[in-house]
Amino acid sequence: MKKHKTALLYLMLIIFVQLAPRVSADSNITVNSISGEVIISGKSQRANQDITIAVLTPGADIENLAPDWSLGEIIHAASIKSDSKGDFKHRFKLSGSIESGEYIVHINDGVEIERLSFVYNPQPYPYMDFPIGNNEVSAQVSSFAKKVVISGDADSGLVATVLVYNPSGDLHFAGSQTVSGRKFSFEYEMSYSDQSGDYRVFVSVPKAKSKVELSYSFANSIKIKEVIDAINSFSSSEQILSILNSAENKSAFISLGCFADDYYKLSEDAKKAFAKAIFRDGADYSPANDYAEFTEHFNQPLLMAVVNSEKDADKLLEFLKDKADLIGIDFSQNSPFVKTSKQLQAKIMMDFINEGDYIDFEDLKTSFYLKSFLNLLNETSYTAFDSLLEYYVQVFDINIAGYEGLDRSKKSEAAREVTKNTYSTLSEFQEGLNIAVRKVKSGSSPSGPGGGTGGGGPAYAPVLVPDVGQVPVSENETREVFNDINAVPWAKEGILALYKQGILSGDGNGNFNPQANIRREEFVKIIVLAFDIPQKDGEIAFSDVSEEDWYYQYIKTATLHGIVQGDGAAFGVGEYITRQDIAAVLYRILKEEAKPDISKFADDDEISDYAREAVYYLKQKGHISGTPENYFLPKAFATRAEVSKILHGMLN
Repeated sequence: MKKHKTALLYLMLIIFVQLAPRVSADSNITVNSISGEVIISGKSQRANQDITIAVLTPGADIENLAPDWSLGEIIHAASIKSDSKGDFKHRFKLSGSIESGEYIVHINDGVEIERLSFVYNPQPYPYMDFPIGNNEVSAQVSSFAKKVVISGDADSGLVATVLVYNPSGDLHFAGSQTVSGRKFSFEYEMSYSDQSGDYRVFVSVPKAKSKVELSYSFANSIKIKEVIDAINSFSSSEQILSILNSAENKSAFISLGCFADDYYKLSEDAKKAFAKAIFRDGADYSPANDYAEFTEHFNQPLLMAVVNSEKDADKLLEFLKDKADLIGIDFSQNSPFVKTSKQLQAKIMMDFINEGDYIDFEDLKTSFYLKSFLNLLNETSYTAFDSLLEYYVQVFDINIAGYEGLDRSKKSEAAREVTKNTYSTLSEFQEGLNIAVRKVKSGSSPSGPGGGTGGGGPAYAPVLVPDVGQVPVSENETREVFNDINAVPWAKEGILALYKQGILSGDGNGNFNPQANIRREEFVKIIVLAFDIPQKDGEIAFSDVSEEDWYYQYIKTATLHGIVQGDGAAFGVGEYITRQDIAAVLYRILKEEAKPDISKFADDDEISDYAREAVYYLKQKGHISGTPENYFLPKAFATRAEVSKILHGMLN
């Protein structure tokens, strides 16, 4: 600190010395030799008292309150107040470039003056004496916009420590955590007032005597303004290219939230094309909204440049998944693209690559969904047509009013007709759907096995179709509960019985929606209630199930009892449950061995191995049956009416 800036403070100290007794005030000092943080605390004789603190460099005379400039100078000064009890505490940080030695501290509360000292021996980088272990700890650091993430692997139960130093060598961030599941992760935000430059990161696991040294670059508001001002002042895309290619400017683009790493992977021609997109006559990327306009104008053409130049299907798919939230493409577990085979995914990606020359996010997204839909449609069976159509009708403007107006049986016939053909455009599909609807309405479409290539079998029929006369529920009694279940007379008794037991309910508007498909989490709740399965202590770990979800307890109960399973990391929340999955679940509840049954379904080869024994056991017991043509349709989705009928039969 310069001498003339501290003169007033020392004048105050001298006056206090003349007026007050020099008695110790019982203060204490702690100093962290790693972080350089100094804590001065104590107790004043008066509450809410003004307190003056001065810290002098080594060499100052501890007995002399007036400064002797030849011996030392003030490096820190502050005026604070004690609290209502007279307690005070003051923190400050020593610079990383400060010398070692004994520092003098004067504390004056207007009543007493205390003279203390502390020794500071800076230790800029701890744990440097630890040898590097045999891959016992690995780590990586990533920074984007102002967010920094330091993550890695180490043995579970050990403590991982992170220390981050700024370009001046001062401690910027410190943290420690117990490693869980062999993973650890630290996150923090940078500020545009922080120093520009390279930040050194030390990740260590002291007990394992292992460490990793990393680094990342950051640019503050001064550096960012310098780069943006240069771009605004240049008059050609070639000049902007020189700014983009400068390694020292990379941190500015990353700190702005620009995908700079992706830029450096481009070919030289692609970089030139991108520089032209950034350069606009009269463009002024002013600092409004933290240069948000520049960041947006940087990222969109850059992503288009990457997509248009990448010819490897696997690499491009990973890139799209990484940027999915920004572009707006759905890669969730509910996406038909994610559910399909790797081979078909690769074919879709190659069609997408061959299209090429995408202009913006909307153009890219539309093309991806179109290639996905047409390829999936050309490969799907008629039994899966409804679920495929349900998903993509939310993406494209497809007119399905005629198809939706068909009853269940005729829908199945129309789906069989549609999936017999292949389509290369959305308009071709629309025309194919319209033709199929007209055919089934006129009665000219085939209706038996072999009528199409979509998987064989007739129109979808209920699992069990008893005679209407077997249902001992009056029409008046039914209408008092639900308005729409007379369309499924074979299921009315089961629906009403399960409703009265509190196992099933309607939509609150007097409807049961018997023909609606049932989702996996809904079915789990139904069976837990129907079979009164007791809760069980334990934990489950599905990526799509959390404790806040309404279905958590039901899925937890069924999973811990071994009744339901997921598909790996996920349970499959939101997905419709298939007929064969229902059979497998119910078979696990019964826990009986199946007896041989020589009467196989006509589509036996379509039943998955894990469900075959369950299907034929339930068939033998009379809980399920196939269609009149002896098809089971294992991968077709089950409806609320069908589930009601099966459960009612099993419970009674």
